[in-house]
Amino acid sequence: MITTDAVYVHLLRRNLLAQRARQDASDSAPRPRVHIGDPKLSSPTKDVIEAVVMVHQPARSRAVAIRLERHRSRWRASAINVL
Repeated sequence: MITTDAVYVHLLRRNLLAQRARQDASDSAPRPRVHIGDPKLSSPTKDVIEAVVMVHQPARSRAVAIRLERHRSRWRASAINVL
């Protein structure tokens, strides 16, 4: 996937924080099982797609939102948020 620089840095930071948290845990807990819900899509303009999907884990659920914008002949993620 192509991302903007800001989105790439955001995802890299989240990954590093998660990796450190797993290393700091006293036991090596396996990664949680997740169930992905059906995506909800909208297209405010012909060159933009916005989507949200629910990610369900045993202890909690989160929404993941992404905005894709057409960049030349490809789609580029310009925003990704985990709520």
